[in-house]
Amino acid sequence: MHIKQTFTKLLDEMPLSEISVKLIVENCGINRKSFYYHYQDIPSLLEEVVTEDTERAIRSCKNLSSLEECLRSIAAHILENRRAILHIYRSMSRDSYEKGLLRLCDTVARLYIGAQVGAREIAPQDRAILIGIYRSELFGLLLHWLMEGLKTDIDPIICRACYLCEKSAEEMLGRCQME
Repeated sequence: MHIKQTFTKLLDEMPLSEISVKLIVENCGINRKSFYYHYQDIPSLLEEVVTEDTERAIRSCKNLSSLEECLRSIAAHILENRRAILHIYRSMSRDSYEKGLLRLCDTVARLYIGAQVGAREIAPQDRAILIGIYRSELFGLLLHWLMEGLKTDIDPIICRACYLCEKSAEEMLGRCQME
């Protein structure tokens, strides 16, 4: 939809706090009623944009074969949309982006733990705990990068984190099977 495209273009150009319905409709060439027919307000538009973006990222991660590939894909997407994401992250609506990021990290953690578990039998509560651990680690890694303004080269960190995760996953799964 043209409203979402205009909104994301404006978000790339300016902070969220400077974007108004008036500015969106002027750039879209529509009237305010048309905007309000589709969206209750700017936060609802933002929520839809973030949700759709999260869904796209989840779909792309499901086609990747490793934790490292998933994290590199997420990082590349964040960098491609750096200005817009930082404008959202630095706004009062940060929670919308964080919810989407947490959901994405949950999906990646589930895929990773599923691949690591393979045919092994572990208790459902252990699986849930392992997913929670990895979800939190991934979310923390990406959130810290955002908090720093995406200034750090994340690639070596992703590489090392994935190496460490692989070793710790093997050890944790071994403990799950021993009990």
